[in-house]
Amino acid sequence: MGSGSCTVRIDGPVSKHAVLLLPGKGVPSLTFARGGVAEEAAYAHDVEILQGYESDVRLQARIEALERRLVRIERGTTAGLLRRVVRRRAR
Repeated sequence: MGSGSCTVRIDGPVSKHAVLLLPGKGVPSLTFARGGVAEEAAYAHDVEILQGYESDVRLQARIEALERRLVRIERGTTAGLLRRVVRRRAR
């Protein structure tokens, strides 16, 4: 086995609850090859795109919260203006 791989022993049947252990002598193991520079660059690019989407989602949530606050303020301001206009006309 070369320096560009990692070996993991699977203890017990493979399921979502399988325990992964370091390999021992004479124990079957599962080997994952390490990716090269191109694969790591592609992964970094994918992560960057996902982080951009996450930022967009957070920004959209903040915009929606500000819009809700603005609607509440406008309703309060409009209601106050209407009361004043009605009072002035009633005089």
